[in-house]
Amino acid sequence: MARNVYRFKGNFKSFLFILAILITVGFLYYTQLLVEELQVQSREYLNLKVKIFEENINSEESADQGFVFTEIIQTADYPIIYTDAEMTPQFWRNVAIPQAKGPVSPDTLNLLQNMAEEFSKVNPPISISYKGNVLGYYFYGETDIIRQLRWLPFIEILVVAMFILIGYAGFNSIKKSEERSIWVGMAKETA
Repeated sequence: MARNVYRFKGNFKSFLFILAILITVGFLYYTQLLVEELQVQSREYLNLKVKIFEENINSEESADQGFVFTEIIQTADYPIIYTDAEMTPQFWRNVAIPQAKGPVSPDTLNLLQNMAEEFSKVNPPISISYKGNVLGYYFYGETDIIRQLRWLPFIEILVVAMFILIGYAGFNSIKKSEERSIWVGMAKETA
């Protein structure tokens, strides 16, 4: 009977360990699905904004393209680099490089072109056309919230693992202390 109890404890511990791994993998998978869905929605939203801008500049009745550009494109909360048709950066927003007031240095242009290439690996660039001619391209990256959500499950798992390790160390210390107390008590009784 005692042997069955120990076998049950071992099987139960294995079951709990496998269950914890399955929950962790499920949590990671679900979070990544949410991040991908947010990326798709963000991409569709930016495409819509660019198409509205493009329709406005191609419209015969449009009088104020500057307003549409300012209100639709520049309000983006994700990193954007706008290049001309030759892929030379003209405008950027929410990147680590501040917008230049005067001429842009070749090093800055090179850095922006490299960023645009990195953005194109994540999201395909969106072309801006005027009457069939490509005026430029919008390269855009991930929003801060998507980047944070991408790392969130790993940070949570790390925090939980640290909590478990600290708890295990604490319980192990208590167990050893109790064992020492038992041995001290037995030694006194024997003496």
